[in-house]
Parts: sequence; C-alpha cells; structure tokens
Amino acid sequence: MLGKLLKYDLKALGRVLLPVQLGALVVGVIATFVLTATIRFTGDSYDYYGSSGTEMLGSSIAGFSILAVFLLSVVLFSSFLVTLLLIARHFNTNLMGDEGYLSFTLPVSAHEHLLSKVISGFIWSMINMLVICLSLGLLALFGTAYSGLINKDILELLSQGMQWIFDNGLGVLVIEYPFLAIISTIDTLLLIFACIVAGSVIATKHKIAAAVGLYFAVSLVLYSINSMAQGALIGLMGMDPAFLFSTIEPSIKEFLAFYQITILISLVISILTIVASYAFSHYALSNRLNLE
Repeated sequence: MLGKLLKYDLKALGRVLLPVQLGALVVGVIATFVLTATIRFTGDSYDYYGSSGTEMLGSSIAGFSILAVFLLSVVLFSSFLVTLLLIARHFNTNLMGDEGYLSFTLPVSAHEHLLSKVISGFIWSMINMLVICLSLGLLALFGTAYSGLINKDILELLSQGMQWIFDNGLGVLVIEYPFLAIISTIDTLLLIFACIVAGSVIATKHKIAAAVGLYFAVSLVLYSINSMAQGALIGLMGMDPAFLFSTIEPSIKEFLAFYQITILISLVISILTIVASYAFSHYALSNRLNLE
C-alpha cells in the first residue's frame, strides 16, 4: 500500500511543483542567454556614457543582464521556498484537512502515511536542488564564455579546486556535505510536518498560524542548541575558533578539525530532530487527530 500512496503523493505534488521547477529552469536559460549576449556584444568593459549607438546598445544589454542575473537569484530562492510550502500544504490538506477523513479511512497505517509524505517531499526537494544547481551551472559555464560554447576557465578552476581539496586531505568533506544536505532535508521536512500536526492538536482555530509559530520557535531553539554545543565541544578540545576571524591563515589541520566538529554536531542534532519529529507525528496521527 505504501507504493500506491507514494505514487499518489508524487503525482499530486507533481501537478503543482513541476511548473515551478520548469519555470525556474526556463528563467535560468534566459539569464544565461542574456549574459552570454552581453559578454559577446560588449566584451570586457561597459561604457555607460558612450555616445555611439553601438555603445548605448551595449550599455542597455549590460544593464539588462545584471537585472536578469538578479531575477534568476530571486526566482531560484523563491522556487526553494515555494517547493517547501507546497509540500507542507499537501501534507496539511491530505492528512489534517478535509481530505484527512478519507485518508484515514484507507487501510493504511500512520507510519505509511508519514513515510509516503517524507519520501515524496524529499524527491521533489532533490529535484528542486537539481534545478537550482543546473540553472547556476548553465549560467557559470555557458553564460560567462567569451568565445566558444563553454567557459573553459570555469572548468579549470573547478578542477584545480577539487585537486586542492584532495591534495590537502579535505576529500572527506566532499562526501560529508552532500550526506549532511540529505539528512538536513529530511530533518526540515519532518520538522515541518511535526509542527503542522502539533498546530492541529493544540489549536482549535488558526491551526496554520500555530504551526508556523511552532516551526520558527523550534528552529530557533535548535539553532541555539547547535551553536552552544559547537562552542562547548570546541572549548573541550582546546581549540580557538577565533582563527576564523583573524588575518592569519589557519592550517589545513585546524580548518578540517573545526569543520568536522560543526558537521558532527549538526548531524547529531538533525538525526535527533528526525527521530523526535517522526515519533511525535506518528503518535499524534495515530491517537490525537484533530481534523478540520
């Protein structure tokens, strides 16, 4: 039954999220084209006070390209927020709203409902991240090329950066950061779901407002715990985090040790949040439903 639920949730989210992702990607392609046109037409410098028609046209294109890149940044950030909001709305409508009566008459456990919502939400969140990375990659590789199709300098810079990372023993970060991103995404989704459920349980009216307030309050508490835990662990290990703000370049060992601590603390807190959010949501959905 989980497979059927997941298929339904993916389709339901796809109807509203697919246009969002395609729109963000289209804006990325347009911004790439405009930036490419600017670079090819105006070259390395822009004369905004030129008197010739060509210079004035070049200045106009340059200004438009800046606007296009700015709009792309806004669109990509908005797509991230809209994706989360639509996933949250689907959860609320399907389980806590009018559809909840039908959903809980199905021969499906609260466990399967939660898993389906988390997996479908995670898949669409990853699609959104892929769209954001693809849009930025198109802009960086194709939009900044002065000649040819691709900016080979960007590829060379990426290659040198990866080589420096592995040469200095920082290759573990290449694995840890994507893993932390995956855990953080699941953490965010389950925390949102738990707050929606909690808002429905504790409030008879204004349940959405209660859920939003709970989310920001819990997030603030978790951020404070994260910061204090990192500071305490760094102090216990005898490290001085002030090197990050000094003019003296820290050693690779100091850099790696510091960020290993931050990643470890963030990972532990995220996993604990996942367990607590899932346990609470499962219990509330099984025993304390307060449907609209």
